[in-house]
Amino acid sequence: MCIRDRHPDDFAAVAWLRANVAGQPVILEATGNPYSYFGRFSANTGLPTVLGWANHEGLWRGHDRAVLARRDDVFRMYNATTLAEIAPLLDRYAVRYILVGDLERQEHPAGLEKFAELPVAFTSGGTVVYRR
Repeated sequence: MCIRDRHPDDFAAVAWLRANVAGQPVILEATGNPYSYFGRFSANTGLPTVLGWANHEGLWRGHDRAVLARRDDVFRMYNATTLAEIAPLLDRYAVRYILVGDLERQEHPAGLEKFAELPVAFTSGGTVVYRR
């Protein structure tokens, strides 16, 4: 099954990103294990993300500390309780869009409320694309 069938809200966000986002702005999405559903927005749009599959990158880059730092930064950006806490990280990685779907809610349930302060670029069911 494909993303359209199993995760229609994420598929709608992917379609919106493809149709409405120009250039190569960085997106923020949850990171996790390779060969999993993590990295779904960047993989299906071609947009750069802060980090897709950390372990996969480690295999190619010899467990570079920069990869682990990015993983920790993604966790911090999702888990922090205020936007002020993560503004330097969002700036460092030039994050323009923040994705929150079921996977982000599952992995980072505590810190997602802060994103409601940002403008909503797109929403479909439980998937929201915030614009920064």
